[in-house]
Amino acid sequence: MSEKVTIKVERKKLHLPTIALRGLVVFPNNLVHFEVGREKSIAAVEWAMANNSNVFLVAQKSMDTTEPQQADLFSYGVVAEVKQMLRVSGDLVKVLVEGKYRAKLSALDASGDFLLSEVRPAPVRAGKADDAVETEALLRALKAGFDEYLGMNPRLGKDVVFAIVSSDDPAFLSEYMPANLLFRYEDKQAVMDEGTLNGRLKKLIEMLRRECQVMKIEKEIAEKVNESMDKNQRDYYLHEQLHIISDELGEGDDTHAEADEYRRRITGLHLAEDSEKKLLKEVDRLAKMQGSNQEATVIRTYLDTCLDLPWNTFTVDDLDISRAQQILDRDHYGLKKVKDRILETLAVRKLAPDVKAQIICLVGPPGVGKTSIARSIAESLGRKYVRISLGGVRDEAEIRGHRRTYIGAMPGKIITAMISAKSANPLMLLDEIDKLAGDFRGDPAAALLEALDPEQNSTFNDHFIDIPFDLSHVLFITTANDLGSIPGPLRDRMDVIELPSYTRVEKYNIARKHLLPKQLKACGLTGKVEFTTNLAYSAETQQMIFAENIPMYVGMALVFLAGYLIIFNVFQISVASEIAFYGQLKTLGATKRQIRRIIFGQGNRLSLIGIPLGLVLGYLLGHQLVPILIATQDFTPTVSVHPLIFVGSALFAYLTVIISCLLPARLAGKVSPVEALRYTDAAPGSRKKEKKGRRGASLAAMAWANLWRNKKRTFLVLCSLTLGLVLMSFFYAKNASFDVEKYLLDLSVADFQLDDATNQSADGYDPNSQTIQQSLLDQLNRLGTVEATGRLYAQEVSLPVSQKAAENLSTYYTQDRLDEFASYDPMFPTWKASFDQAVAGATLPHTVYGADGLILEAAASGDYLLDGTYDPEAFATGNYVLAIGPAAEAQSGGLPTYAVGEEIQIEGRTFTVMAILSPLQPMVAGTTPAFDLPLVLQADVFTQLFPQNHLRKFYFNVADESLDAVSALLTDYQQTQAIGMNITSRQTMIDQYEAQTRSSSVMGYAISVVIALVGVLNFVNSMVTAIVSRKREFAMIQSVGMTKRQLRTMLTLEGLSYAGITLLLSYLLSAVVVGVLVRAMTADGFYTFQFTLFPLLLCSPILLVFAWLIPVLCFRNLEKQSIVERLRAID
Repeated sequence: MSEKVTIKVERKKLHLPTIALRGLVVFPNNLVHFEVGREKSIAAVEWAMANNSNVFLVAQKSMDTTEPQQADLFSYGVVAEVKQMLRVSGDLVKVLVEGKYRAKLSALDASGDFLLSEVRPAPVRAGKADDAVETEALLRALKAGFDEYLGMNPRLGKDVVFAIVSSDDPAFLSEYMPANLLFRYEDKQAVMDEGTLNGRLKKLIEMLRRECQVMKIEKEIAEKVNESMDKNQRDYYLHEQLHIISDELGEGDDTHAEADEYRRRITGLHLAEDSEKKLLKEVDRLAKMQGSNQEATVIRTYLDTCLDLPWNTFTVDDLDISRAQQILDRDHYGLKKVKDRILETLAVRKLAPDVKAQIICLVGPPGVGKTSIARSIAESLGRKYVRISLGGVRDEAEIRGHRRTYIGAMPGKIITAMISAKSANPLMLLDEIDKLAGDFRGDPAAALLEALDPEQNSTFNDHFIDIPFDLSHVLFITTANDLGSIPGPLRDRMDVIELPSYTRVEKYNIARKHLLPKQLKACGLTGKVEFTTNLAYSAETQQMIFAENIPMYVGMALVFLAGYLIIFNVFQISVASEIAFYGQLKTLGATKRQIRRIIFGQGNRLSLIGIPLGLVLGYLLGHQLVPILIATQDFTPTVSVHPLIFVGSALFAYLTVIISCLLPARLAGKVSPVEALRYTDAAPGSRKKEKKGRRGASLAAMAWANLWRNKKRTFLVLCSLTLGLVLMSFFYAKNASFDVEKYLLDLSVADFQLDDATNQSADGYDPNSQTIQQSLLDQLNRLGTVEATGRLYAQEVSLPVSQKAAENLSTYYTQDRLDEFASYDPMFPTWKASFDQAVAGATLPHTVYGADGLILEAAASGDYLLDGTYDPEAFATGNYVLAIGPAAEAQSGGLPTYAVGEEIQIEGRTFTVMAILSPLQPMVAGTTPAFDLPLVLQADVFTQLFPQNHLRKFYFNVADESLDAVSALLTDYQQTQAIGMNITSRQTMIDQYEAQTRSSSVMGYAISVVIALVGVLNFVNSMVTAIVSRKREFAMIQSVGMTKRQLRTMLTLEGLSYAGITLLLSYLLSAVVVGVLVRAMTADGFYTFQFTLFPLLLCSPILLVFAWLIPVLCFRNLEKQSIVERLRAID
C-alpha cells in the first residue's frame, strides 16, 4: 500500500484503520487470531502493517451486513496491534492481533479504501475505596461460579483454568474470562460495553450461572435418554432426545388420548357399519403403539385422510335458471348454443332432482373457455369447485390411489379433490380427459369408468382409504380437445357439448369486457387508461356494413349473370345458324352425345383462346384503373398478382362457359333432321289463327307480329335493356342527390380550420398554448383574400349543476339508455361516476367556449338548434349563453343539460340560457372531460372573463383563386413555427370524399353498362337468329313481290320496336325508381333529392341508332345470297 495516512491525536482522539468483526469480540491483553476476507478489512490490515500502526477492532451488530456503516457497529471495541499477517489466498488473510486498550467509536468514514474510525480511549473505571468490599465479594462469587462451571465442563484448557484460578486481579479476570470462555458474542459485547469493573464482574457471574443451568439441563436430558434406550434403540438417539425434550416442556404424546379423540370423531360421522368398524380397528392398533413408532405415523396419516373426507357435508343447490344465465353471460361472451345446452341440463335437474347425475363433456379447441364455463356453472349452482388435470396421467394409482403397503402411499386424485372441496356434492372438473395414456402401470381411463358410472360411483373404492365413498352426488364435467381420443366406453357415459372457436367480433368483445379490465387491474391502472371503442367490431356495425354491401353483392351477382348471358347468346346464335348442319349430322347417324361433344368442344377451344386473353386484358385494365378509382391521399393501392386470383378467375370463366353451353347443346342434340330443316325462331306452339283482311298487312304490322313470335326471347331482350337503363338512372340520381355542403358542414364550416397543438392532447387542452399566433392572422389578412373568419376559445370551469339540469339528466338517461351506453363505451365507469355527481347537484368541470363568426353561425343554425330560439343581436349583448346537448331529439322530460331560460353564474357573472344546440364537430372535437355540459359564450365576452386564454381554433374562408397560396402559407407556418398544429381544408375533404366514393360510383355505372350491353347482345342475338332462321320465309315473300327495301324496312321497324318499348318502360320505371326509391334513400343524411333522368336522355338516341343499324347490317349479310340460292339451301 503506497497511500500515506497520518494518524492525528486531538484531545485523546485517534484516527485508526478499522476492522468490523462478525461474531467475534476481542478484549485487551489477549492474543487472538482470525481470518479476514473483506477487501476493506484486508486493506486496513495491510496499511497498519506498512505504517506500523494499530487498528481498531469492533464487532458489527448483524453478521449479514457486508458493507457496515457506523450504525451497524457497536460503540465499544479495542485498539489492537497487528502481530502477524499471513495471506492464505488472493482474497483471504489470517491475522494475529493483541488487544491493547478499550476505546469508544466516535465517527466512521467508509468512503476510502478501508474503514477509518475516530476513536477515544475508554478505560474501565475501577471501584472507589468504599467499593472494595463489594469488589472482593463479587470476585469470590465469580471464582465460585467458575468452579461450578468447571465441574460441569471439565474439557476447558489447562492454561485457561490455571490463569483464572491463580489470578485474583478483578480487572484481568474481567477481560480474560469473556475472551476465553464459550459465551455468545452478544454476551461478550455486553461485557465490553460495561464501563465499570463491578458491573463487568456482575455480568460475568450472571453469564456463568446461566451457562451452568443450561449444562445442567442438558446433562439431565442426556441421563434420561440413556436410561430409556436399550441397545436396539441406540440408532434413534436423536429421536429420543427430542422426545425427552418434549416431555420436559409438557408436550409429550399420549397415544391413548389421541385414540380417544379419533374414536369420538369417527362415531360422530355416522358412517356405514363396515366402514366405521374398519376405522375403529385402526384406532385400536394406534392405541397399542408408542407415539414415535413409524407405523403409528402411517396409521395417523390414514385416519386423518379418512376423517378429512366430507362424508355428510353438502351444499344446497341454487337452481335459479335466470341467475345461472346471468352468470354465464357475465363471464362469457357469445357461445349461445353452449349456454342453452347448459341451461337445459340445469332445468332438468330442477324438474327432476332425483335424476342420476349427468356427466357433461365440453369439447373444443384450446382457449374457448371450457374450464371457465365449468367454474361459472359451479358458481351458479352454489357448489364448491375443484379441478383435476388429467393431462399426461399414465398411472392408474393416480386415480384410485396407492395401497398402504407401499412406502409413501397417497390417496388418488379424486379423493384428494374431495378433501379439498370439503363438500360431498362439489362440481369436479376433469380437465383434458382426452390426454389420458396407459402403460404397464395400468389404464387410468378404465379406472375412471367406476367414478363416472352413476350405477357404481356410490361405492367408489380408493385403494388408500380402502372403504367405499359415495361420489353419486358429485357433478362431473370433463373437457377435451379431441373427442376421438377418448375411449368409447368412457365417451358413452358423457353428454357431449361442442364449443366452437370464437369469431373476430367475439374475440374483440372478450378482450374489451374481460381480458383488458383484468389486465388493467393487475397492473394497477384501473381508471387511469382511456380506450376508444372500435365500432367496426360491434354487431350493429357488422350488420350495417353488410347492409351497405348488399348493393355491391347484388351488382357482382348481376355481372356474373351478365357474363353467363353473353356467352349463352354467342352459342345460341352459333347453334341457330348451324342448326341445319346439325340436322344433316343426325341424318348421317350422329348421336345426341356426339352433337353435344361438338358444341362443348367449341366452348373448350374458345375458352383456351379467350380465357388467357381475358386474364391478360383484365390485369392490364386493373393495373391502370384500380389506382385511379380507389387511390386516396393517404395511400396508393397496388394491384395484386397472386396466382390464386388468376386461377380462380380462369376456373370461374371456364365454369361459366360450360354452363352456358348446356342449353344450346341440349337444343342441338334434341332437334330431329326434319325439324332442323324447318327451324324458325318462333317459339313452339306459338302459332295461332289469324284474321285475314282484304286490304292486306302493313310493314309495321308485320314487324310487330314478328316481334312476338318468340315472346320469351323478346321479354328477355326488353328486360335486359330496361334493367340496364333503370340501374344507370338510379345510380346517377343517387350520386347527383349527394349534397357535399351538408357532408362538409359536420366536418368543416370554413375553407380552412386551424386547431391548437394541444386540442387533441391526452393531457388535456392547454388554454395558454400559443400555437395560433397573431402573426399568422396578420399574414392571412395581408393576403387580402380572406372573406370571413370565426374564433373559438375554450376553458374548463368548475360549476355547480343546477337542480333543473340534474332533473333533466336523470329523466333523459333511463336505465335502458345507460345499459346501452355501457355496452360499447369502455369509459362508461368514469362517465357514470361524474354523472352520478351531476345528478346529485355537485360541482363539476364544464367546457366553456367563446365563439363568433363562422363557427357560431354554423353551430346555431336551424339544423343544430334543438330547443329555444337563437337571436344573434341579443346574444351579442353578452347576457346570454348557449348550452350544448346531445345529438338527439328532445324528450318529454327535456334535454340532458341546462334548460332554456335558466340562469348560470360564470366567473361571478350571470348569463341566461338562450337555446340548446346539437354538438357541431368542428366546434366540440377535441379533448374534453369524460362527462361534460358544454356552454357557449360570445367570443368578446369570453376574452373579458379569461383575458389570458389564446385561440383554440380559428376558421376562415378565402377567395377560390388564393386557395393554393393560403395552403402553402399554412403548411410553411406549421412546419417552421407551429409543429403539431392541425390544418383542416375543405377542398382536401372534398378530394378525399371523391377519391373514396369514386370506386363505388364506377362500380355502379359499370354494372349498369354491363347489363345494358347484355341487353344489346340479346337484341343482336334476336335479330341475327330471326334473320338466319327465316331465310326461306324471306325468300318466299320476296318471290311473291316484296322488295328488298320493304324487307329492310320491316326489319328496321322490328329493331325500332324493341327500342321504343325499351325506352317507354325505362322512362316509366326510372321515374318510379328515382321519384320513390331514391327520394326515400336520400331523405336523411348528406343528401338533397334531385329528380333527374339524364342517363335516359343521353342513351335514348344511342339506343335508337343501334336499333336501326343492327337490322340494316344483318340484312346486308342476308342479301348477299339470291332468292334462288336461299330456297335451294333450305330445300
